[in-house]
Amino acid sequence: MKDGMFLMNVNSEEQNMKSQLKPLLFTLLIGTVAVFGSLLTACDCNTEPVGQAPGTLETDPENQILFSSITVNEAQPEQLTIYNNGQLDTTVTKIEIKNDTDGVFKVTKAPSLPFTLKAGKENGVKITVQFLTEKPGEYRGLLKIYSPDAINVGQDGAINVTLRHEQLTPDPTFECGDKLDFGAVDKGKSKTLECKIRNRGNAELIITDAKFNVEKGNKESFTITGPAYPIKIPADNTTLVGIKIKFEPKQYPPKEAQGTFVFETNMQVDREEDKPSLLVVGTVKVPLIELIPVYNPCTTNDDCTKIDSRLSCTEDTIGGNKICRQRANTTPILKFPLTSKGKTTKRTFMIRSTGDLPLQITQLDLDGTSSPDFLVNVVGLKFPITLNPKEEKEITVEYTPSDDKEDKGQVIVTSNAGNLPKAPVLLEADSRGCNLEVVPRKIKFPSARSTKVSLVNVGNESCLVEKVFLESNKNAPFSLIPTPTPNQTIAPNGRIDFLVKFTPPDKNQHKDYVVIESSDPDEPTIKLELDGQVAGDRECQLESSPTTLNFQLVPVGRSKKLSLNVTNKGWGDCNLKALNILGTKPSGNTAFQLTTKINTPQTLESGKALRIDISYTPAQSTGYEANLGIDSNDSKQPTFVIKLQGNSGNLCLEIVPFNMDFGSTKRGCATPTRDIEIYNLGAQGCSSSITVNKVELGTTTSTEFRFNQKPILPATLTAGQSIKIQMSYKAKDLGVDSGNLDIFNNIPGQNPTTVPLVGEGVDTNDQKDVFKQLNRPKTDIIFIIDNSCSMGDDQTALANNFQTFINWAVQLNVDYHIGATTTDVQGNRHPPGCLQGSVKYVTPSTPSPAQTFGQNAKLGTSGSATERGLEAAYRALIPPVSNSASCNQGFYRADASLSLIFVSDEVDQSTNPLGFYINFFKNLKGFRNSNLVRASAIGPTEESKCQTSGSCRYYAVANSLKGIYKHIKAQQWGQTLSSLGSITFGYRTQFFLSRKADPKTLKIKVNGTTVKEDPQDGWQYDPATNSINFAKSQIPPPGGTIQVEYKAICLP
Repeated sequence: MKDGMFLMNVNSEEQNMKSQLKPLLFTLLIGTVAVFGSLLTACDCNTEPVGQAPGTLETDPENQILFSSITVNEAQPEQLTIYNNGQLDTTVTKIEIKNDTDGVFKVTKAPSLPFTLKAGKENGVKITVQFLTEKPGEYRGLLKIYSPDAINVGQDGAINVTLRHEQLTPDPTFECGDKLDFGAVDKGKSKTLECKIRNRGNAELIITDAKFNVEKGNKESFTITGPAYPIKIPADNTTLVGIKIKFEPKQYPPKEAQGTFVFETNMQVDREEDKPSLLVVGTVKVPLIELIPVYNPCTTNDDCTKIDSRLSCTEDTIGGNKICRQRANTTPILKFPLTSKGKTTKRTFMIRSTGDLPLQITQLDLDGTSSPDFLVNVVGLKFPITLNPKEEKEITVEYTPSDDKEDKGQVIVTSNAGNLPKAPVLLEADSRGCNLEVVPRKIKFPSARSTKVSLVNVGNESCLVEKVFLESNKNAPFSLIPTPTPNQTIAPNGRIDFLVKFTPPDKNQHKDYVVIESSDPDEPTIKLELDGQVAGDRECQLESSPTTLNFQLVPVGRSKKLSLNVTNKGWGDCNLKALNILGTKPSGNTAFQLTTKINTPQTLESGKALRIDISYTPAQSTGYEANLGIDSNDSKQPTFVIKLQGNSGNLCLEIVPFNMDFGSTKRGCATPTRDIEIYNLGAQGCSSSITVNKVELGTTTSTEFRFNQKPILPATLTAGQSIKIQMSYKAKDLGVDSGNLDIFNNIPGQNPTTVPLVGEGVDTNDQKDVFKQLNRPKTDIIFIIDNSCSMGDDQTALANNFQTFINWAVQLNVDYHIGATTTDVQGNRHPPGCLQGSVKYVTPSTPSPAQTFGQNAKLGTSGSATERGLEAAYRALIPPVSNSASCNQGFYRADASLSLIFVSDEVDQSTNPLGFYINFFKNLKGFRNSNLVRASAIGPTEESKCQTSGSCRYYAVANSLKGIYKHIKAQQWGQTLSSLGSITFGYRTQFFLSRKADPKTLKIKVNGTTVKEDPQDGWQYDPATNSINFAKSQIPPPGGTIQVEYKAICLP
């Protein structure tokens, strides 16, 4: 202990003793005065007043000044009051500081010395003592106040006041705890948090700076934004001062950011770790990507190494299953097994969003080094693809090897991922290996029977079939005959066959699996599903859908085709022995006919269906009925009967086309849009106005038939008006679909009017259309000749020059039918459209055909002056005239081209819309054969005027149906008829394709020889009509085979 410290304590104890003796001495003094008072009263001496106490020095604060809340290098003054606590005046002669070894204490203010203190605290004087230090610590000193007459001074004549500064230390505490957690923040964005500090110490806290020690991430991620330094916090344990810290992640990786702010303060610490500090943490919020090739689930690493040695069986932390994956931090591998040349293997990989923000995929591409045998299937994908956190998207990659070489590639997934903006997936295809195929892959047993199973090695290395067994380990109701011997080797192109037998114990459903374990790296374990359940009440049980086939109303001579399905609902086979249609009303009628050849006997297995197409062609305006009978082994119905019925009469709504065949398209693709037009032709016996209420697909019609555009309904059609429906067919599956379009209206007995629909789904875009050029051109020609009063000379000119027309037919060896009818449709002399003459039409076998036609063409001049040539042509081609024995029976041939030639000196005055006639003529041969119908005209108006006026109906029809138009007054009948002959007769030059073609893929062969694409000396494609047109020099020869190969466009 220092001497000063010891002296201070001794003086203090001495002073305390004097304080205790002071009352006793005062009492003794008073007593002495009392005893000797009488003796002194007579004296007049200059002495202290009798009865008054001497002066006593006291201080406030008493005996000590404590300095606290010290700030380094900042002076702290404290005041001390010195007063006289006695009764007599007291003099202070000196004030000084002792024992202050560091010189930190100083009297800065005091009265001039000496000074006198009168009795009483109110007469005290104040002095100021200052404390100033350059460093914190504990300090002691002694303030000595000297007085010669104060009764309580020590031997040195002074009283002592202790000066003391204890060690005062700030004690900061962070209200946010030891860690300030910012959570996840988007990359490039910022987040500011505040942590408040409280000072629990006994000295003011002063923060002068802060240093950031980075532990994870970047140093710039965290910054203190306020308040400004120095930051002062009083030692009151109450005041809170907030420190604002900003977290702004600018880079990724790493995902985590962490560090510690160490604060520089006025606290005296020896070690860096003792300084106040605050841990700050945060994570970067970014979209992240993970690519996961999809393989079969695994249980051990062996399951994965069979596929590739780089794969191992790992638990998927998100999916929860064990899957084959590559090592961490390596590029994922999508392996393709050995695939036969020309065949396709599909593999998939998952794109998984593993970040905190949505993942946006903008592109999926093969890189430039990839084999062209790989294809990333992006059909149906719309970019960008957005995946929310933890969402997945499965992507399919197809591999179709063009040779036997090993192929490699790489898919690049471009996205906004923070970890891999261009994430790769390696593609590797084996060129050698075992490739085991199991045929079939699923067996459904509708009855007790055995089915053969084949294990075929289509690879180029041997397959080891380790084990074949039933998953249930039971031998009933399914059994293997025989069970294949374990560890058999199947050489390339070799096979193992065995039977699976089903012995049903009851009518319940039974399931099991045949499990095949082998060395096939792609499918080391193959499961063949078995499903057995006895169906029906008997072995053969036939049912029909629909139960009655109703054709409704069909005009006389028109044909309508509908389909029905006959299904075997029994548990065994139906042996179909014969199919017959028997007309019942009228008895023996033949209006109903099978349109598809069905061979009998044939077997219809349990659960299978047979499609039967039937046509209905009424010969008269009456109702028809018939029975379709199917003879079989159905014990309950040996002859299964389906009722057929239909009516006939005038059809009030004319539908063009009457049957809609959309052709074929790949599954998932649509056909081009087709128009169906509904006309009110004002037919006899029909209302002048007809209301179409709605159009819908039939109740059993597949939704693969779809409406592209419907008219606004209900719509009321007056005579001559029409509405149009646009439809297409989008195949969802394979096979032929058929159904009906129902047109609901207010016509009694004709509601709804139906249009049969047909379309077919196929499994490829590769298409081959094969056409056959006729050995001999076949053409049907109708001259529709004006027989009004002004046409005598023109009829004669036509007859006299007809030889120039027929010469073309003779020269080209054409099989022709040529007839003539009039523009008079009033029906007073002959039915409208009925061919005229004793010989209704001339053929190559007709004696003197030119002379015979010349006689037929002279139709007289007493016909109606209201010339209706288009209507006459229409009537000539529909029943009852078309199949009337006294008119046109036998003229029209379905496989021949049709040419209509109008000859008139007056404009056409037919009552129906021009569009109706054009559409009707175009659809006569079907939409793929519209080139087989041509129309030409020798008309009343000059061609140049028709081109500008737009009012010439004959010109419009000739232009639409690719004929020629000549002015009747041109006076060049020979040249005109020769021109007509040149385009009417001849071989077919235009061929319509069955599906919408990609023009770049077209390849044309005629009789096996490739024909070049050249409009002058080859072929050209017409996208408007989807047809191939041959130049004159390349017209396919008689009997020639035209083969058109192309890829069909997949329409949405």
